[in-house]
Amino acid sequence: MTYKAKNQLGGFYAYNKSIAFNIVTADVYHAFGLRTASDFTAVTLRGFTFDAGRIVDPNITSEANTGGKLRIVCNVSHGLVNGDIVTLGNMNNAGHNGATVVLLDATNPTTEFIANSIAYVDNAGASSGVVYAPAYLQASTGSAGIYQATFVIDGTASNNAKSWKWELNIGVTPADNIVTQRTTTNTMASMSSSGHITIADGNRIWLSGKNITDTTDYTVTNMNLHLERIS
Repeated sequence: MTYKAKNQLGGFYAYNKSIAFNIVTADVYHAFGLRTASDFTAVTLRGFTFDAGRIVDPNITSEANTGGKLRIVCNVSHGLVNGDIVTLGNMNNAGHNGATVVLLDATNPTTEFIANSIAYVDNAGASSGVVYAPAYLQASTGSAGIYQATFVIDGTASNNAKSWKWELNIGVTPADNIVTQRTTTNTMASMSSSGHITIADGNRIWLSGKNITDTTDYTVTNMNLHLERIS
C-alpha cells in the first residue's frame, strides 16, 4: 500500500506503566522495548507498521565466530528473522556489544543467528550475554521522505546522580540530532528530543537508552514516540 506525500505518520506510547529498563552493561545502548504485555499502544499508523519488541534471550549460551562475524547461540528458539534488529549487551568482549542486523545461521536458524553488523573480536565460548529487540515503527512502501521525529520519556532512575542518555535510531544508525542526556535524580523526571530525519522504505525507527555511569536501572512510566512526514 502506498500513500500520498505528507500523509504518513505514526507513533506509539506507554501511559502510566512501570517498564523496567534493565542495564546489563554500562555506557552501551540498550534497545527499549516490551517488558510486560500491553506496555505499549500504537497510535494512528499511516505508512508505518508497529512492533512492540521483546527480550529475545536474557542469558545466551555462547558467542562464536562465523566468517569473521559474531554468531550468537541462544538458550531457546529466538524467533528472529533475517533483517531484524537487536542490541547485544554483557558480551564476553566489549566489541561485541551494540546494535546489529540479524542474519539467520544456516545450520541452526531457530537457535542461532549471526550479528551481521558486528565483527568477531575474541572470546568465543560460554557467555552471559543479553539480546533485546526494540519496539519500532517500520516504514511501508511509498513512505520514504523527511520526517519530524519527537520522543518524550518520563521515568525514575533507581539511583541518584547517574548520567543517562536516550537516542533515536534508524536501522542500526543512531540519529545523532535526536538525542537527550541528563544527570538523573531518583525522582520522576522527563527527557525529550525532536528533530528531522530522512526515512527510506523499510527503515525501522526505534529508541535506545544507556546509563553512562554504571549498570543501575531505570523505570519508565510514560513515553511517546511520534513521526510525521513533512516532505
